[in-house]
Amino acid sequence: MLTCRVGPCIVSRMTNRMRVLRAERNLSQAVVSRRARIGQSTISRIENGILDPSTLEQKRIAKALRATVEATFPPEPEEDDEPRRKLTRTERLQGLADSGTDTWEEYRGER
Repeated sequence: MLTCRVGPCIVSRMTNRMRVLRAERNLSQAVVSRRARIGQSTISRIENGILDPSTLEQKRIAKALRATVEATFPPEPEEDDEPRRKLTRTERLQGLADSGTDTWEEYRGER
């Protein structure tokens, strides 16, 4: 996923939403690409965050999905939502000690 200094890039948020809208409508990338008159590889690259779509491509994709351009972007997070922070090493070790598991992998649910 693309990340910006402040948070997730708009492009990354858009590509994730695009994939969700396409799946909700049971459309393949091929169908969207035909409707939008954009190459299927371009649709794939946009959905995977490799390519930054132009304004024209955004409009065409939204039309192909029968949605507004605004709908291709997820809603902004509420200001009350606190951003997640990384736990310090001490906090992780304390969580492991309190959990009663033997290994870090078990604590994280990887076993």
